[in-house]
Amino acid sequence: MFNRRETLLGALAIGMGIGLTACAKSRPPAHPQPGRGWAVSKSGKIIASDVTGQSVIGATDDFTVNAPFRIASITKLIVAMAIQDWADAGRLNLTATVDDILTNTPNGLTLKHLLLHVSGLRDPDVYWADIQTNIQSLYTIADFTHPVGTYFRYSNLNYGLAATIVETQLGERFDRLIWNWVTRHGLDAGLNWSGVSPRKRELAAALYRQDEIGEWGATVDLPAEIPLASPIYLGRGIQGLGNYKIGTNGTLFSPQGGMRMSLSDLLRIADLLQSRTNFHSPSWIFDGRNGATENNHFLSFGPGSYVYSADQSPIKGVQLAGHLGEAYGAYTGAFCVPGTELSFAFAQLGTAHEGFTLTGTTPNHSVEHQALFDALAPVVRAHI
Repeated sequence: MFNRRETLLGALAIGMGIGLTACAKSRPPAHPQPGRGWAVSKSGKIIASDVTGQSVIGATDDFTVNAPFRIASITKLIVAMAIQDWADAGRLNLTATVDDILTNTPNGLTLKHLLLHVSGLRDPDVYWADIQTNIQSLYTIADFTHPVGTYFRYSNLNYGLAATIVETQLGERFDRLIWNWVTRHGLDAGLNWSGVSPRKRELAAALYRQDEIGEWGATVDLPAEIPLASPIYLGRGIQGLGNYKIGTNGTLFSPQGGMRMSLSDLLRIADLLQSRTNFHSPSWIFDGRNGATENNHFLSFGPGSYVYSADQSPIKGVQLAGHLGEAYGAYTGAFCVPGTELSFAFAQLGTAHEGFTLTGTTPNHSVEHQALFDALAPVVRAHI
């Protein structure tokens, strides 16, 4: 659904109450737990939050709304927003064909198709490559199983291809392009820690999975794994970034899921989404045949965003636009309520299993995501 095929190697590449205070203080759990919580903002200010657990189990720091973590597939929403902004500024053309940049792609393929997941591309088992590898080795023309624009399939490699195209057209490494974008919006964040300040890195929260005897094991971003200044990428020990050839491997900094930022940062992203009304309406709606729904999880999608109508929303009766994420034990989300100045973000940074236990509803969610939606729903309803 999101990044379920990722491994730790890929990562290196690349009972909650409602707190009605402006920023509820963390409560130490009875037993050490990974970070978990949510926050709701209105007009850019946090109006309620509830966070618990530790940023690093066994350390002294409680998880807070300011602790950065790997946000998983919400990264795609940020990438899509940045690419849209560059297109609006005349730097990119979303509807221009890109087969002259990437070989073995179908005629008519565009950035727009990739961002919307209607390229026809299916994910390979491994959808990232190290610094010495060209992205074009990850797929063949046979991996485009449907004509472009006709079929929705959520594919992480779509965003690796999009990043490669953008690098080629703008002449700069994708992680630097995204860092400039988030910095312009007042955020200290970056793809695979690229550009993130040392001070922010010191606040990092790790992701976890729990083993069969109940012990938590970190899957990514323990303090010892985070470099003091440079980004993380596959092949870092073999080759420095000074030798990287721009436009050859857009997966290097995990544009599908490698952004590190905090819950408060995610609220800022959701606030920015409020004014991008084209992200609020579905560009694709399932008609029974035109896409892979993954057990009725995907029923409509915008140009880089989940779009929920009021009658199909995980907060019933409330229209939402944003993105969910799942990887390495983390379950994340960031959404706006269009037309209300309300935004929210949530994260659960550890689970006892890999993948999904589904709610069985329509649309179908993981029970972890739905529990977080349910926890913050009363605050959202009270402020609409």
